[in-house]
Amino acid sequence: MEKLLITNYLIEKDFINSLETFVLNIEIVEISNAQDLNHALIEIGKYECVGFDTESRPAFLRGQHFPISIIQIALEKKIFIVYIQRTGYTPELINFFKSKTIKKIGIAMHDDFKKLNSDFVIKAQGLEDLSKIAKAKGILQG
Repeated sequence: MEKLLITNYLIEKDFINSLETFVLNIEIVEISNAQDLNHALIEIGKYECVGFDTESRPAFLRGQHFPISIIQIALEKKIFIVYIQRTGYTPELINFFKSKTIKKIGIAMHDDFKKLNSDFVIKAQGLEDLSKIAKAKGILQG
């Protein structure tokens, strides 16, 4: 394996492309009803931190807005894909967002929760944004 090439804390693309691929042994669980969501949240509640991301239909016109359609919550060996327009925002899900004890870790978290707040008023707690941590450490995003 070749050496890691870092220029001003920027990892070179050639190095990334030279890395071997590998397969993760992770279970992916799709959730499309409130009951399954609430069962998943019981499991999620056992963790101190989880990966978090949202997806919505892209908007191509200024001022156009589409609600969140998918919420992704990742554990160590399991990823939950929540079809939020089918499950709705259950009280248990809202409590998850408000929980300070479960850290929700992702990239551009402000954007995710700004979108959540515009779709459904939620005062989210426990957010950790990896892009802010990287920037604070001088790591550039390319």
